[in-house]
Amino acid sequence: PAERLTYAEAFQRHFGFNPHTCPVDELRATAERLIIGAPDLGDFRDMWLDLLLSYVVQPQLGLEGPEILYYYPASHAARAQVRPGPVPVAQRFELYAKGIELANGYHELLDPEELRRRNCANNHTRTNHGGANLPQESRLLEAMEAGLPPCCGCALGFDRLLMVATGARSIDEVLAFPWERA
Repeated sequence: PAERLTYAEAFQRHFGFNPHTCPVDELRATAERLIIGAPDLGDFRDMWLDLLLSYVVQPQLGLEGPEILYYYPASHAARAQVRPGPVPVAQRFELYAKGIELANGYHELLDPEELRRRNCANNHTRTNHGGANLPQESRLLEAMEAGLPPCCGCALGFDRLLMVATGARSIDEVLAFPWERA
């Protein structure tokens, strides 16, 4: 059976603080102490959380068996619903085995106005980092406006599953045509 661990429990276990309430300065100091060559991410809280998750937490997940990380910060919801509460959290999860993310799932957002708000915020962040804006209109937005029923899903990365099954250390080892050989 898979072990279940909330995002907050994972950060408490690895760093001794709550990721939902920890000041950005403490996130920065922790990353600079634990990650050699940590980039300067300014005051972008979510980027510091992502860096710590990617470099410190994820490699330790699922080492003894499958592990599900869930209740990510609401700001990491993407297109997932947010569970209200004293600390709102995204209703999404990721499945890990041997430090590799195998699957990502969530309860689909149904509110078209919320999706528009998230798209605008995402494009603002992308612009500030020199990225191109994503389209404002989409089929998903049209479906929400037409009355998308409650739904959820889970995407499994078959290439990542092959990595775990074969003991590959790089995704290039299991791809038929990695960029270098394409």
